[in-house]
Amino acid sequence: MNDRAIRTVLLLALLAFVVTNLLVMLAPMRKTAISDFAQVVTPSTLEEMMEHQTLLENTLEDMKMQLSDLYSRMDTTISQEDFVRAELEYFKLSSGHLAVQGEGIILLVTDSRDPLKKDQNPNTQLVHDADINILLSELQNAGAEALAVNGERVFFHRTKIVCNGPTIRINERVYSQPFMIEAIGDRKALQAAIYATDGYTQLLRRSGIFVEANTSILLEIPPFEETLAYEYLQEAQP
Repeated sequence: MNDRAIRTVLLLALLAFVVTNLLVMLAPMRKTAISDFAQVVTPSTLEEMMEHQTLLENTLEDMKMQLSDLYSRMDTTISQEDFVRAELEYFKLSSGHLAVQGEGIILLVTDSRDPLKKDQNPNTQLVHDADINILLSELQNAGAEALAVNGERVFFHRTKIVCNGPTIRINERVYSQPFMIEAIGDRKALQAAIYATDGYTQLLRRSGIFVEANTSILLEIPPFEETLAYEYLQEAQP
């Protein structure tokens, strides 16, 4: 829709508003026979009609001023088509359906290679889905704007990360260690969150699991490839 079409729609809406109010104002007369017109238009009803007309005229002038202000603020440097295209790209970016890049960290997580201690549960030396999910949550809380595990884009309310024997299934694809988590955001803040003294990394390291976070000035994270289909989600009605 170009600028001329937008102006036409606004003018038609304005005209519809005026006509509707005129019909409301004249409704009593349309329902009355000509012979009864004098009985309908009494001094009091005539005064009410004149007040309504004044209100309508003031409203019309106010809408004209708003319309003029809208025209003056309309960005003439960009076409409507370019504006819609830019909005579409923004929503694709926000929904994770575009490849993105920026500074951040690369987090490497692998199973423990330490000898198994007496009475130690072997599972404590393995990286589990819960470990990856907790690390992802810590990164998100630290301000990560995009995340990926072994090249799979993480979209929190859609991505499923679950154990599958000695491997982990991410977005229905199976991966074995090492697990590489990429996070775009303030690289110093993200690294500090991973190495925090009370962070989850320290707990993993006490079990012998290897965790290392390296900063990067430029990471590229692929798009989320699955289609977002909602079964229960609907737009709220006013």
